[in-house]
Amino acid sequence: MKNLTLTVFFVIVAMLGISGVSHSQMVGQPANSYVSGANWFCNSGFKKSGNECVSIFASMAGQPANSYVSGANWFCNSGFKKSGNACVSIFASMAGQPANSYVSGVNWFCNSGFKKSGNECVSIFSGKSVGSGSTSIANPPITTSPSCAENGSCYGDVSTNTGKPKTVSVKGYYRKDGTYVRGHYRSK
Repeated sequence: MKNLTLTVFFVIVAMLGISGVSHSQMVGQPANSYVSGANWFCNSGFKKSGNECVSIFASMAGQPANSYVSGANWFCNSGFKKSGNACVSIFASMAGQPANSYVSGVNWFCNSGFKKSGNECVSIFSGKSVGSGSTSIANPPITTSPSCAENGSCYGDVSTNTGKPKTVSVKGYYRKDGTYVRGHYRSK
């Protein structure tokens, strides 16, 4: 029973990527890497290049503003989209975010009770824009921005593969080969 308990402990430690050996004790371990079981992986923000871990921003002037790093990739924050090596506002071609709207990933949507009309959200009841300097609806609906997953995909984003909204949440998991697949949203 004691051997089984120790075996389970070491399996859990290996799955969590916890190593009892420090970086300085690993001969030949690349900088910016970690050991998990019998393999080594690059830290977040780095990618394998031969036997090294190189910054994912090595060919750029550093991490772009309004971005975040996840694994060996970088993504734009919600409300921004990639344009070359930069993240630009999804409202760059507009006069800013429309009143009565919210952002989800690289898209914007009208709050409940409103619909898109060009670059603004108009009331479904009057067809008029509701916001600064115009009429308002009594007790406007309260909505919250939907959540985003580990990989930057957000609830309600439209899938480029299916053309349908992403409404199915997939939690992060490990493949049989040990690689980690980040949590994401997908369409049905």
